[in-house]
Amino acid sequence: RALLRILIDIQALPNCICPTKPLERLGGSSSSARSGVVMVPHAALNLEDTYIPAKTAGDRNRGIELFRKLLNRIISDSCTVDVVLSRLWHNIAVLHNVKRVIRRYEINPESPIRQSTNILLYPPPASVPSETTHTAAVASDDQWITVTEHGIHYSYNVTQSMFICGNVTEKARFGQQCCQPNEVILDMYAGIGYYTLPALLLGNAKVKFVYACDWNEHAIQALRRNITLNKIDPARILIQCGDSRILAPIGCVDRVSLGLLPSSEGGWYTAVRALRRPMGGMLHIHANVPTVERDDWAAWMVQSLLILVKDLEFEDDNKRTAA
Repeated sequence: RALLRILIDIQALPNCICPTKPLERLGGSSSSARSGVVMVPHAALNLEDTYIPAKTAGDRNRGIELFRKLLNRIISDSCTVDVVLSRLWHNIAVLHNVKRVIRRYEINPESPIRQSTNILLYPPPASVPSETTHTAAVASDDQWITVTEHGIHYSYNVTQSMFICGNVTEKARFGQQCCQPNEVILDMYAGIGYYTLPALLLGNAKVKFVYACDWNEHAIQALRRNITLNKIDPARILIQCGDSRILAPIGCVDRVSLGLLPSSEGGWYTAVRALRRPMGGMLHIHANVPTVERDDWAAWMVQSLLILVKDLEFEDDNKRTAA
């Protein structure tokens, strides 16, 4: 009867507290030896006060209260809430055949470095063994994993950097179809190598050189690791940690990746200035734009870039006059 009561309580939990959708798995394979991680949504099975959108605040608050009552039914003098949750994370790891359970928190889009705030739920940090070798998908440190897409290995610390799963096709297209042989590429927001690695590895492009910039030192650490992991000649890339608007080269690249969301507008001037003179080059501009506004936004973007080109031409004319 007690077990039945617990099952009823679980079914009463709102979806924000107890999701019905499968948890996201990164790295490894469900059929292989325990590897990879499973990602738990930030609000799921969470008693902490986190940011709650107004439209879901009612369900969230009600869910927290129901979840707290459920835990109170389970705990005893010898079994605290922390113990119950620790066993829960362990069972989730076993069920999904993974080595790590991570709670995913939202990336602040206003943060210039896009710092991850994910936390490790399982195993508890104090119990993580010191490993010295790589498994199929989990790197030597407890919070590092490796995700493979199109044969490219992306290794990163899940508590310090983020991995973008939703643009697999675009990353492949950039490397296989867009980049051309012997091009020099500037990746202004390189991250862990989302577009840098496809440019260097995919298709027959064999780009000559990549300037890769990012001001998140953890992402830069991961990118350096991925250059080695993918056996890329380090002479083909210059990795710089800092503001790409300051670090980017001028007048010598053929293609610029501006993979920053929700908008990369702040880097457009730098991107145009970086293109090879006088023939110019290609800009790959990313932005979040409502579908109904796409055409208007595209027209505005073209006009904005034309203004930047004219401004740079004016600057060049002034320099030649001064010389």
